[in-house]
Order: sequence, then C-alpha cells, then structure tokens
Amino acid sequence: MGSNPTLAAGKYKVGNMLSTREITRLLNNVTYKPGWSFKVYDGKHEGQHLVITTVVIDSYDITQTTTLDVHSMLPPMDTEKQFYDWLLWRLKRIECHECREFFRVDHKIYDDPHAEFAGRDE
Repeated sequence: MGSNPTLAAGKYKVGNMLSTREITRLLNNVTYKPGWSFKVYDGKHEGQHLVITTVVIDSYDITQTTTLDVHSMLPPMDTEKQFYDWLLWRLKRIECHECREFFRVDHKIYDDPHAEFAGRDE
C-alpha cells in the first residue's frame, strides 16, 4: 500500500521529507519584518501547515490595523533549501497581495484582491 504518513508527538513525516519538528527548527533561524511570526503544525486532515502571523495597516481604513493569519499547506520537502525557497516564495505572494490592496489610482484600489472573482487570477 506504499508509505503511510505517521503522526506521533508532532513528527509528521513521509519518507525522507522534513518532519514538523525539523521545520520548526528551521523556522527558529528565520527572521523577516518586525512583528512577523512563523509556526508549523500538523493538520488534522491535510498534513503539515505553516502559519504566518502579523499585524498590518488595514488597507480599507488606514487608521486601523488588522491581523494577517495566513495558513498554508506545506508541500513535501526533503531539504532545508527547498523549505527556505518555498517560504521565500510564500512571503512574496503575501506581499504581492498586500501591494494590490494598497495600490490606488484616483484614490481607489486599482486591483482589489478581495473583490468578487479576484481569486481567479485571470
């Protein structure tokens, strides 16, 4: 039946892929912008997830702040380089999303990522 994932004491692992514990260790070496935090957990149904959390200015009301709480499924990765490359890619996607919220023309959001059908990326 092939290799089945095992989940024991926070150590989700399939084959040679990085375990949750190993990814936690790698995250301890990561710094990004002040106030940004990273956590990995074993999802109940979908395997490993990364959580990126921070407080940002609310693009709809810049006098307010909002908390980003981004949960992303982790693809299987075998090496530290693969993990760090993926994490950098994920951060760039988040920053692109934030850029789209703040870029305005004539005081209107030009490409609102929260608009109807915005998730289709067409």
